[in-house]
Amino acid sequence: MRADFVLTLLGGMAVVVEGQIENRFREHEFAEIIESVLPGIGAVLGAGFLAAAAITPSPKAASGPAEPAPPARASASTDAKRAWSPLTEGLTISRGLDLGNRTRALKQLQVQPAVYSQMVAVIREVLPERNAGLLICPRQWPLLAARMQQLGETTGTGTDTVARHLNRLRADTSWQEASGTALVGRLVDATLASMTTPPGAPAASRPPRTAWGV
Repeated sequence: MRADFVLTLLGGMAVVVEGQIENRFREHEFAEIIESVLPGIGAVLGAGFLAAAAITPSPKAASGPAEPAPPARASASTDAKRAWSPLTEGLTISRGLDLGNRTRALKQLQVQPAVYSQMVAVIREVLPERNAGLLICPRQWPLLAARMQQLGETTGTGTDTVARHLNRLRADTSWQEASGTALVGRLVDATLASMTTPPGAPAASRPPRTAWGV
């Protein structure tokens, strides 16, 4: 990189920073006092003087009774941040979602214990034992269970509708072409596609990606 270009770049950055310093200095309540006592000091040196003297603006007097501070909002968990995907469409996601604790996650997603047991039974009927285990074991499973419960509640026919949708996994086995952890991801995607596609309708050329790691 040429030296003259570097100097030009640094010069431009210096102008920007100097402008920012000047704006902040002008906003300070003591700026005019400092410039009157120390004429010619300039904004940059004046800001340096304030910083060295640790002079901060005094708090403004309240015009009325102080309002209580709003309650601190809990930060969203990693699972809650990652959960935004086609897999969670229509679900209410708790900010503290913890998919590492399955019992807690199912409660957070409001999956009813009886419905959960029925969904697990449906999965075991539709898929061979090994594949059923691959679908139920991953962290995403509570989200899938919540979507299955949602599907059953929407149609009003419970597990019967869910089973009809999941039967697509028997007919369309393209997800089995993967292996290892990729197989689990493909199975999750195929399960979601089966639940969001009406029974009898042609399969989508590409199942929706859940954007989740296993």
